[in-house]
Amino acid sequence: MNQTVGIMTSEESFLNNYGAALQGYALQRVIRELGYQPEIIRYNGYGPKRRFGKIKDLVKKILKIRRGTLTEEQKKRNRALADIQKAHQSEIEEGREYFRAFQKETMTFYSDERMTWETLSKRPPLFDMYVCGSDQIWNPIFHGGICDRGYFLDFAPEGKKRIAYAPSLGTDSLPESCKAEMRQLIDKMSAVSVREQRGAELLEELTGRDIRAVLDPTLLLDGAQWAEIARRPEGLPEKYILCYRFSDNEQTPLAVKTLSEKTGLPVVSLPLSPIAMEDPFINIYKAGPREFIGLIEGAELVCTDSFHATVFSYLMNTPCLTFRRESYGGNQNSMNSRVVNLLQLLERTDRLVCREEDVDYQTLFVADYAAGKRNVEALRQESLSFLKKALGEQP
Repeated sequence: MNQTVGIMTSEESFLNNYGAALQGYALQRVIRELGYQPEIIRYNGYGPKRRFGKIKDLVKKILKIRRGTLTEEQKKRNRALADIQKAHQSEIEEGREYFRAFQKETMTFYSDERMTWETLSKRPPLFDMYVCGSDQIWNPIFHGGICDRGYFLDFAPEGKKRIAYAPSLGTDSLPESCKAEMRQLIDKMSAVSVREQRGAELLEELTGRDIRAVLDPTLLLDGAQWAEIARRPEGLPEKYILCYRFSDNEQTPLAVKTLSEKTGLPVVSLPLSPIAMEDPFINIYKAGPREFIGLIEGAELVCTDSFHATVFSYLMNTPCLTFRRESYGGNQNSMNSRVVNLLQLLERTDRLVCREEDVDYQTLFVADYAAGKRNVEALRQESLSFLKKALGEQP
């Protein structure tokens, strides 16, 4: 009988995040195609002694600390965004049904129950081995400066293999508060890889181990494999620009609007965030992960500040402009850094823009990924080799 594999990933985001759902699907599919029986564990996050409560509350606290006391104008803006989301709640819920359908049709889960750390540690799901990855499950900032032990597979029974495939730290430095615990948790693992090179450097310095930087799971599959599950929503214009953004920065929608006016193409938007819901574009709410891929595949141009939308533009051979999120000067925040690293891999840093004035209209609709394809293919083989070896070796 094939060996079983328990996967711990950012499953809690599978209902509202295209990248999270698609990387989870990809990791499970690849492990299954390697001859194993993988199941995704639904996980609610580390419960006991969490410093600031739930992750969303924590993120809000961190943003306030980083940005200082919110001004009245910022508070007003936050209230406006909350009102926008509330006004579109029925459309948001319709979209979530597409995410639910995608899970039901394409993924296998250990159970419908979303387990807490307390449940996991007392009654761990039993598998032959365990894999954690990808997304920012190891980001200590999301967990109040501590490690979520569930995402480090600390619930796995003694003697069971623990493998990390492409988790992201999502930060350029580790807080002192998490270093000792993170070192101990990683020491228990049989094989460790992360998604970004900077993350590998941080963990090598912390643990003294050889840490591999590997591809995001979505890049372990090629465009033809993703096309198998893509679905184009009905009622779209024949030709369109696709906009998919998260940053609350007026430069991006202004640039996309100007691009539309100059090219004569309408803009279709995937408004997954309230920030994008107020854009004056054709909003598509009835779209899950399948439709996300189909919309990118069918677009004349993708305009995005999303890592995974950039990834799928490459995979579906669609021209793409990637907009910076917050940093419009020389500094790069961690979100900008990961898309910069991706575009460097694809040898398309010329497609990273801040404003419409940065756009080269002569090459706007050119999808030249030849160099990137060679680079990705080499890393894909290295990444698959790491995963095969990690799964196949004796613990």
